[in-house]
Amino acid sequence: MEIFESFEDLAVYFTWEEWQNMNKAQKILYRDVMLETYSSLLFLGHCITKPDLIFKLEQGAENLMNVITVAKPSAISHNS
Repeated sequence: MEIFESFEDLAVYFTWEEWQNMNKAQKILYRDVMLETYSSLLFLGHCITKPDLIFKLEQGAENLMNVITVAKPSAISHNS
């Protein structure tokens, strides 16, 4: 069984192209899932500092277009 200890272990990142192909509802769902994931890890004591992605997501739906700019190329998997 794999144990995840940090937000980065669980965070999902999209390429700019993937992000552009998502509709607003999908982007809001992404925001909600990432915020809930962070909240759960925080509750379990696994997050000490707030990731940049969470800061951007907390700004709200109107700023979702800016979220993709924090994606790390090494975190993007093309093995789907």
